[in-house]
Amino acid sequence: MAITHVIRGADHISNTPRQIVIWKALGHEPPTFGHQPLVLAPDKQVMSKRRGAIAVGEYRRRGYVPEAVVNYMALLGWSYGGDQEFFSLDELLQNFDMNRVSKKPASFDPNKLDWMNAERVIPFLRMEGLLAETLGPEERSHLERVVELLDDRLKVLTDIVELAGFFLAPDVVYDKIAVSKVLAKPGADKILVGLHKVLSECPDFQPETLEGAMRKLAEDAGLSLGKIVQPLRVALTGRTASPGIFETLSLLGREVSLARIDAARGLTE
Repeated sequence: MAITHVIRGADHISNTPRQIVIWKALGHEPPTFGHQPLVLAPDKQVMSKRRGAIAVGEYRRRGYVPEAVVNYMALLGWSYGGDQEFFSLDELLQNFDMNRVSKKPASFDPNKLDWMNAERVIPFLRMEGLLAETLGPEERSHLERVVELLDDRLKVLTDIVELAGFFLAPDVVYDKIAVSKVLAKPGADKILVGLHKVLSECPDFQPETLEGAMRKLAEDAGLSLGKIVQPLRVALTGRTASPGIFETLSLLGREVSLARIDAARGLTE
């Protein structure tokens, strides 16, 4: 198959001698074998399905951009030298060298991946005036949670402006069709009044608590949960589609959510 090099985990070192013997017995020249230290879980134990290992497809489903995942994985056990942490794929192809692979196992740090994932979208948000030039710990943590919540909606980095704008902008830009189809319908104002009261009284703003409170509101009003959620979604985001409404509420926080509900009431009949 014209394979010249085999690079794999150090746990396969014990397999190598007999594989070389088999290779030669079949009349072939063995490839060059290289063995890298294993990537460890945060607790310094070998990663497995039960300890920290997650399929690549799951990272995509959770909203991690490919550039961030490739960049982070490349830096596990390898370094280019200096302080550079962000590389394009072309830069990685050009600069990768097995001689720079560490002989010590690297630990997979989910927090570092979250940071790198969020860092990739920051320039696009700044160009639109949605982020300050300097981010404090709270702002950065908020951005990481926003990017994670966007799930697989984030196909390319530039999508972040459209998908996350309502989380970061001070005011909601209302889609005219969303207003006419949802907020302008009879009964929308009454639903928003009820939502304002329920959300004001919620003991906390965690998604589970918010879901329970809104389900009870819908039940008491004799409405489906969807009839309650849709006016709220438009009030919070300005559109009819968004990430999960309970997670969105939690990320926006009580003060912002209540202010947006009040603003949306001005658009109801």
